[in-house]
Amino acid sequence: MSVAAETLPSTLQSYELHSDSGALRCTISNLGARWLSAWVPDRDGQWEDVLLGYAQLQDYRHDSAYFGAIVGPWANRIAQGRFELDGQTIQLQQNQGSNHLHGGDQGLHAQLWQCLEQGPQHLRLGCSLPASRSGHPADVRVEVTYRIVDSTLHIHYQAEVSARCPLNLTAHPYFNLAPRRGDIGQHWLQIHAGHYLAVDEQLIPQREEAVDGSLFDLRQPQQLATLLAPLTQADCPRQLQLGAGLDHCWLPEGQGLREVAMVYEPLSGRQLRVSSDQPGLQCYTGNYLAGIAGKQGHYRNHDGFCLEAQALPDQVNSPRAAECIYSPEHPYRQHSCYQFTTRSG
Repeated sequence: MSVAAETLPSTLQSYELHSDSGALRCTISNLGARWLSAWVPDRDGQWEDVLLGYAQLQDYRHDSAYFGAIVGPWANRIAQGRFELDGQTIQLQQNQGSNHLHGGDQGLHAQLWQCLEQGPQHLRLGCSLPASRSGHPADVRVEVTYRIVDSTLHIHYQAEVSARCPLNLTAHPYFNLAPRRGDIGQHWLQIHAGHYLAVDEQLIPQREEAVDGSLFDLRQPQQLATLLAPLTQADCPRQLQLGAGLDHCWLPEGQGLREVAMVYEPLSGRQLRVSSDQPGLQCYTGNYLAGIAGKQGHYRNHDGFCLEAQALPDQVNSPRAAECIYSPEHPYRQHSCYQFTTRSG
């Protein structure tokens, strides 16, 4: 596989998608293949955009929060930006302290993607990222297809590499199911996982731990206000303190495409169900949003949350490294979906 010459767009573009049933309307951009908006009704039929982001498309050029972006070639963190592959030490950009985060400054989020196919309910975008630009050990060609079916947005990923290379892709939308009612404190979060990854001061996983008896046990829905309340207390649990909120990876039960998380906001009645075929689910509670000028004015910390289906953070430096290495004979595939519904009460 080689990165072929492409006709790339010279300007930012956006694309509107909608379901046949009218239950979901989304906007996607060619910059970073970003998911910009998700318009869904509440239980009373009132429509709102439940994604955080910027008011103007051009503002995404300088986005430090990765609002709605497809991130990679390696989503999440790699410790010291370094890993071993086939006897060689690969050093990536250290763009978050000493670590590599979300593909670095020249990651997929920063590229103008090519529109390959478009229809009312689907959009296929492609991006070629040469090794000389990304710092990774291979050229990478990624295609992402967004497809709306009724009230669900499906995201299909596929990627090819020119040589053996680790890959970990994810979507990075921030949700608030009741954006005019304040922060995410009234949301109830459920994650179908019995284990999570405990982290160090740099949010690099150190060990897999059972969730039993901890605030990370979200097998039954928990209110985010309750989960985040200890941040204001002197005896705040160390793991919560390290991330200034949740910024951890859970290991959802099961394999293949299955539901991994559910979020419910009782004032609006909106509910979000996330399904994925990935081994990890990163939950981030918008711990560093304060001061960003967004759609609804200046955001505050915890005004939105992310549920990022992906491989495990720093997996390339773990005993499971082989599971995230791809080759010309072994392309990357992923399928995740986000279903929006309402409850009556």
